[in-house]
Amino acid sequence: MVRVLATADWQLGKAISGAGEQSHIFREQLFLTAEKIVTEIAPEHGADIIVICGDLFDRPEASWELIERTAEMLKKTKIPIHIISGNHDALDSSQETCLWKLNRELGNQSDIIIHKTREPHHIENLGCTIYPGVLNARFDNSDQVGWIPERNKNDGVRIGLFHGAIVNFGEGDDARIKNLEPTLAIDKNLDIALLGDWHQPKGDEENSPMAQPDNRLWYTWAPEAQNLSNNKIGRVLMCDLEVSKDPKTTPIEVGKNCFINKSIEFDESYENEYFESEIDSISELIEQYSEYNLIIRIIASGWVKEEDYNRLEIAVNDLKSNNNKIMFKDKLSILPTNLDKSENMINQISETINASEEAKEIKDLAIKLLYKYARQELGGE
Repeated sequence: MVRVLATADWQLGKAISGAGEQSHIFREQLFLTAEKIVTEIAPEHGADIIVICGDLFDRPEASWELIERTAEMLKKTKIPIHIISGNHDALDSSQETCLWKLNRELGNQSDIIIHKTREPHHIENLGCTIYPGVLNARFDNSDQVGWIPERNKNDGVRIGLFHGAIVNFGEGDDARIKNLEPTLAIDKNLDIALLGDWHQPKGDEENSPMAQPDNRLWYTWAPEAQNLSNNKIGRVLMCDLEVSKDPKTTPIEVGKNCFINKSIEFDESYENEYFESEIDSISELIEQYSEYNLIIRIIASGWVKEEDYNRLEIAVNDLKSNNNKIMFKDKLSILPTNLDKSENMINQISETINASEEAKEIKDLAIKLLYKYARQELGGE
């Protein structure tokens, strides 16, 4: 059996601008957690090998200071480390990007290997073979698996390392084009396929395609949450592997960066007591996650009376004044308070919208815009 600690998407040097004035703390935590993985988590869990499935760095032009610091950190362990490039630190042969520089900085460290080509790498003493699907460009849609040969009796445990998407997702600069088949481990007779690129599930973890035991495929997760939409604690994946047997995988939470989105929906039935309990629950979250680098983003939506809006604003400002962990996203519409003769008309329009067969979110938006118009144009603002 070979025990593998699998990780990816360290994104060292990432700005994490969504953390506001705390961004430098969250950015430094990326490095501290990576160091802990190498020097504490891996040896404590008896890992035979550490694999990093792409995006060790966030940018191909990472600073020399960060590259030197990373090299010294990786040298602190005696456990072999195998690294492949990702879309953020692709091994572009036309220029000396960060992984080329890291490779030079590491020197003759035979136990730290940055794979530069797609070819099998056999590790005799561990009885396994690594199949690295390295990326050579940020948008490298070439075949990452076609080169993998058929199983040989001397291969031992066959471990595939890849960085990419098994479905199309995202848009704009964050768009990902499917470049890997979810059945690739089965298709290429690998004992496991370990992937980077997807940092964590966006919804229910149990229904996420990031873990597919039937296909012997797992995304490793990123070890740290890196933006406001990452609402789960980062982790690594421990894998116990044997030839032609089902992998045994164990996720281990390692992250210290924590982003929580707290939604508060206001409507005409909103009770004062409910509002107070929401504020209390936010204070409890701050206490519960006191050992984490924490950002709580309050997302307030719906429509409220002006006095309730003022009360919310005071409460949020009070929370923010006592700590720097609170962010506030205002998606509220304020109900009109002085509609005079137009009030009956506005109410009738509102009732008509509610009685329509449109989707609830469409009706809610229409009513918000109606009241906003009434307040601005008819209420004498």
